[in-house]
Amino acid sequence: MIYKTILIFFLIGFFSDNVLNILARNNLIPALLPYFNNNHFIKAGLYAGFTVLSGIIPLMIINKMLFNEYIPNNIKHIIIFIIMSFIIGYIYDIIIEKMNIFGDSLKPFYKEYGSGFYGGAAIMFSVIVYYFIINFLFKKFDKN
Repeated sequence: MIYKTILIFFLIGFFSDNVLNILARNNLIPALLPYFNNNHFIKAGLYAGFTVLSGIIPLMIINKMLFNEYIPNNIKHIIIFIIMSFIIGYIYDIIIEKMNIFGDSLKPFYKEYGSGFYGGAAIMFSVIVYYFIINFLFKKFDKN
């Protein structure tokens, strides 16, 4: 189960980044366009997938230490997991900006939107999408 979970989170990051690429190219988030012009969609997607994992794996370890489970299964623990995902993503986004991890092509985005909030929102979004996939899509296919 843990490997399936990691794969799902990676794919969520990969495909979410490609949606951002499309939005940037359609002038909905133009501050991201320099980044996507500088990185092939596969490369950018891989970066995003690994970035999501770099936040999710420590989150899973913390959750294991707190609740003796890597992925929460009850609503109280899921809410805590979602809140912690935002905090970790917020911190990661600040580190990404300050260390210039993905290069100068993200500077226009950080100049316009700042760092922290959208990184937190991205990791939190990944967790919410993960639960949607697990609880609605997989269960639907399990019945067939």
